[in-house]
Amino acid sequence: MKNSHQLFLVAFIISLVLHLLIVLSVYFPDGIITLVLSVGMFFSWLIISRIFRELVDQNPEFNLLQFFRAFPPIFKYVLSFFAFYALINFALTFSIESGTGWVEFNLSPDKLRGISGFWPFFYLLAFSVLKQKMNNGTLK
Repeated sequence: MKNSHQLFLVAFIISLVLHLLIVLSVYFPDGIITLVLSVGMFFSWLIISRIFRELVDQNPEFNLLQFFRAFPPIFKYVLSFFAFYALINFALTFSIESGTGWVEFNLSPDKLRGISGFWPFFYLLAFSVLKQKMNNGTLK
């Protein structure tokens, strides 16, 4: 667990490169790559949630703003940028057209672009939270 933040940094870089390739219409990954990155995104959210739950258990007056205020300024700005970018990117690519089923792994380029915008944000968030926790000396 000590070096898990490095894994999320690598995932962030890979997801950012893939997202940029998707946005530029250079490369559209197949369903397996999309599925792995999306599952990894949810896995990173589970780790972040677990860390926040532990912090709340240790200090009932803990709040998220308090945690994020302790981030170095560059992390705050970059995380904010990626959060807004993911939301705006998703909104711009949102379409009402339905797919062929409830779960469809063959995504259109627009849908893939909308989803892939969240990958870098969640991986960077996991990296930042783990790094901040490690710097505070609470990571075992």
